[in-house]
Amino acid sequence: MLDLLQTDFLTEEDYRAIGARVIDFLTVFIETGRFQQIYETYEVMTAQMTGEKFIHETAGILDYFRSDEFITNMVSAITLWGRKERDGAISLQGLCGIP
Repeated sequence: MLDLLQTDFLTEEDYRAIGARVIDFLTVFIETGRFQQIYETYEVMTAQMTGEKFIHETAGILDYFRSDEFITNMVSAITLWGRKERDGAISLQGLCGIP
């Protein structure tokens, strides 16, 4: 899905729809302790900010990473999944101010 965000044929409406699905997937990743996928999503979205298209929409997705909801859910997920998914949790260290 992240690959689709990097294509040239998307309309603004398409980009927003895919962006909403990305946030849905992030919720699933948090709930299942898939920290590496969260990190990779953040990296792709950050790289998208260097492009010329859909900067505002991309910024909106990145804002989710700084939201109280995301941070609260991440802290809970790290508490629950941190030992089992240690490598992924470590890769997220410092992301969006997560201690």
